[in-house]
Amino acid sequence: MTRSTVADRIQARLDALNKNPSAVALEAGLSRSSVLDILKGKAAHPRVDTLKKLTGPLQCSLAYLTGDRDDPKPDRLSREEYALLDTEIRTSAIVLATGIYRERGSGLERTISPTIVYRNPSHPKQAVSLAIMDDDSLAGIGILEGDQLTFVADHFGDIDLPLSSGSIAIVRRDLGTEASEYSARQIEIAGGDVYLTTRPAVGEPKAIKIWSHEILDDEPGTLRNNYLTGPGNTLTIEGLAIRVTRILRDPF
Repeated sequence: MTRSTVADRIQARLDALNKNPSAVALEAGLSRSSVLDILKGKAAHPRVDTLKKLTGPLQCSLAYLTGDRDDPKPDRLSREEYALLDTEIRTSAIVLATGIYRERGSGLERTISPTIVYRNPSHPKQAVSLAIMDDDSLAGIGILEGDQLTFVADHFGDIDLPLSSGSIAIVRRDLGTEASEYSARQIEIAGGDVYLTTRPAVGEPKAIKIWSHEILDDEPGTLRNNYLTGPGNTLTIEGLAIRVTRILRDPF
């Protein structure tokens, strides 16, 4: 590991995220000048624990910072490691908007201010993720554009998310392999049929009927929580919302 490699990798992530060294240092719980010292060569050999603290704010893995890996994608925790976390700091959220298909990759997420995400206290071992409403498709039930939704997510591919009437589902629909729509929809069960529906304050709800109530996980290449919605059409329930947070405008 060389100082120049670490400095170059840190600078690359700062540029990619449009962040400044002082802000990243404070976000990581370090002194304000610590990142700048690495970039200027004053801290010739940054400690590994210092670099670990930077992986969150820089949204990358330790292996990327040390030059052992070229892909900055953060390391994925094992279920055992994940279960030890009570809270997480998130700096990005999935964007939820009905009818809007976005390019795969960075287009599906939005950078947000560092946000504490709390686990589900009744099921502390379940993985959670964060999404942000980009429309008013659930305004009729009090969930507004800009609200953040913490949701239980099937990150490990081994949880069957239950379809319970009244729950809010995070739904993904794909347009080929290039784009996806992420939306928040309320689950409605009527007459034995299951619907995923919007709840706007104005206008008519838009519902998707699930044709098959069975999860399509018994065929090669399919995932858990995939459902048939028409001939050749499927959707994926990415998670179930457990918390809605409204961030008020800073009054200062």
